[in-house]
Amino acid sequence: MVSKFDKWGVLLYQSFSGDAEEGDQATLTVRGGSITYEGKKTGMFYNTNNRDSLSLEGVRLVNASDTLINCKKGGWGNRDTARRGGRLGVSAKKQTLSGLVCADKDSQVSLKMTDGSEFTGALNPDNTAASASIEIDKSSCWSLTADSYVSGTLKAGLPSIQSNGHTLYYSSAANPSLGGKTYNLEGGGHLKAY
Repeated sequence: MVSKFDKWGVLLYQSFSGDAEEGDQATLTVRGGSITYEGKKTGMFYNTNNRDSLSLEGVRLVNASDTLINCKKGGWGNRDTARRGGRLGVSAKKQTLSGLVCADKDSQVSLKMTDGSEFTGALNPDNTAASASIEIDKSSCWSLTADSYVSGTLKAGLPSIQSNGHTLYYSSAANPSLGGKTYNLEGGGHLKAY
């Protein structure tokens, strides 16, 4: 699949135009093949005004934008629903991911990586998300390209995170098991409470 539409590559949302029942969850599952996004504005995957899920397994992603995932409040729906942000759960299996994973103050994003998945990028780098969570199994890894903020839950062993000198901030309230402490990460950076 190739998207030449500049606003986004793949849109996950509730249109409220009568073609779907209110409250229906958009679910996109892609196994194998490739997705190419040639735009540079919003990001490869854009989620707004609905609780949706994205599952990727062994998909070749070619992205001209620096943003992989963007969850934010959009303009669709009635007066109430147009004020809602996005809520996106992303599952990556045997998957290579690259880019920024962002959400605005009205939105939530969670990323689960399994079966040898690799993520090179930053999560919630501007610390704007209502909630940003990540779960990484022992076979998967995350290589940071900028400071990142996990305002939701963090489930990952420290060896799964390559800091490249960046700091990974975590919410002490959402992650009481980390005890509010600072931990050294591979690559010279730190895992630090905020």
